[in-house]
Amino acid sequence: MTEIALQVPPPDKSVPAPRRGRRRRQLIVLTIFSLLGLALYLFRYPLLRGVAAAWVVNEAPAKSAAIVVLGGGVDTRPFAAARLFKEGYAPKILLPRVKPSPSESAGLTRNDTDIAREVLLREGIPETAIELIGHDVASTFDETEAVRDWIKSQPGGDGANILIPTETFYTRRTRWVFRRTLGKAASPVIIAIPARKYSTDNWWQQEQGLVDFQNECIKLIYYWVKY
Repeated sequence: MTEIALQVPPPDKSVPAPRRGRRRRQLIVLTIFSLLGLALYLFRYPLLRGVAAAWVVNEAPAKSAAIVVLGGGVDTRPFAAARLFKEGYAPKILLPRVKPSPSESAGLTRNDTDIAREVLLREGIPETAIELIGHDVASTFDETEAVRDWIKSQPGGDGANILIPTETFYTRRTRWVFRRTLGKAASPVIIAIPARKYSTDNWWQQEQGLVDFQNECIKLIYYWVKY
């Protein structure tokens, strides 16, 4: 019988085996990232709502020594403070004296502290229940120091609750810096106020929502590093 020799073709050396393996791994990684990107796109709404829900701090109001109206937010914060006062949560509303801008010093515009005080008065808050604290405060940290000094000036004030209403995305940094500064002197209770131009359900669709969330992330990191 005649033996037939099988002709085995030589291996294709045009693409080395290590390179073929590397290309395969790259294709797998690309596929995984593509699927992740697709999943993020398809589920972006619940994910972004979840991000907001995880970020925002909103604590139940409790009987407190005072309510603090932080500088800025004159269209929201003094109104929230007035509501909490009327509901009987605290006998005092504290207004930090915000450092005036050049235009305010020149009498061309009004200071946030003056506007907030007028809002409170028009909301029916007795003048005797409004107390100005601090001098030329220029940051949330300055405001916490002013609140701490006020607590120390009160007989038996240590350990009291302090109510702090502020807009949703500002709540996490506000709680961190107040806890850091007040220590055992007082317990900050953070009340989340809905923002006027967006909500936690659509914040990424509004320019102000994107700006506020981005700024607060940066500010919180800055506060961690500085304080």
